[in-house]
Amino acid sequence: EQKMYMEQPLKPENVPASTDKMPGEVERKHLGTETVDGKKTEKYRIVYTAGNKREAIFQWVAADLRFPIKTAAEDGSWIMEYKNLKTGKQPDALFEIPAGYQKMSLGIPSIP
Repeated sequence: EQKMYMEQPLKPENVPASTDKMPGEVERKHLGTETVDGKKTEKYRIVYTAGNKREAIFQWVAADLRFPIKTAAEDGSWIMEYKNLKTGKQPDALFEIPAGYQKMSLGIPSIP
């Protein structure tokens, strides 16, 4: 409605964890292979610290993507799963700023 956009740098902590060590990770155990949404995955149990708490999750990493397509709390309180994934090059047009849009400044001087 206001025809504005905002740029934000990509921070590693905002990217879904992969098979690399995740922040606060203290233990990773390979539990075997499973099929999730038709994809062969490697299943892991990961223990990590968040603040003063120790948490445990399960993570299913797609063998072909090397990306976790399913993550779940060990206690079953939540599950996150990606389905119907399609990989490949994205059209450049998806990254072009629409005509007539202006960059938001949020009171921070922008560098042209």
